[in-house]
Amino acid sequence: MRQKAKKEKNSQKESKADPLMQENETMDKALAKERLRGQKCPYCGADRKDLAYGNVENDGKEVFQGVACTVCEKQFAEVYSFRRVILTDYPGEDFRIDFND
Repeated sequence: MRQKAKKEKNSQKESKADPLMQENETMDKALAKERLRGQKCPYCGADRKDLAYGNVENDGKEVFQGVACTVCEKQFAEVYSFRRVILTDYPGEDFRIDFND
């Protein structure tokens, strides 16, 4: 009996409509982008205080950080790209190194 109730509960959980997913199972990129600009979970819109940030990894051109939402339990990665490095202690003037080239 418990297993049947558990299965029903799981199927109800899965059947809830995710506002981020459209009818054809593609992600609504505009909604995700809006949520990320507000530093919220792109899936459920939970505030930043509900996000658990992982370790930062660097591959030389980009920095990656895993993020887990404690509300919807989904994960995503934040990726930061280096655009420029400014050496402020360079003699004379600031020395800029652009990575876009």
